[in-house]
Amino acid sequence: MKLLITGLTLTWLALLAGFAWWLFGLGMEGWSDQHSNSGVHRPGYQRDVALAGGGFLSILPGGPVVIAMVAYVKGRRGIGTFFLTLAGVAAVTALTVYRLN
Repeated sequence: MKLLITGLTLTWLALLAGFAWWLFGLGMEGWSDQHSNSGVHRPGYQRDVALAGGGFLSILPGGPVVIAMVAYVKGRRGIGTFFLTLAGVAAVTALTVYRLN
């Protein structure tokens, strides 16, 4: 039971790290294009930024919701409450970032 929740948590963190790394790479690509004299992004750059940002902002609160549901089903109410609170904080953060862009 603990192994399932731990595995889900590690999977969620790995997905967040992967999307964050992808966003960092896209940010570096945009920065290098901005500071070069070309001023032209590669085709599909905006699509990749939207996909990476949307994925990150959906996984950020979505992972804790899934983990909380599994914890509640398995009878781990304390862990479920923690991850549900974490999901709420992450959702507010994700919505704030989404509204700023």
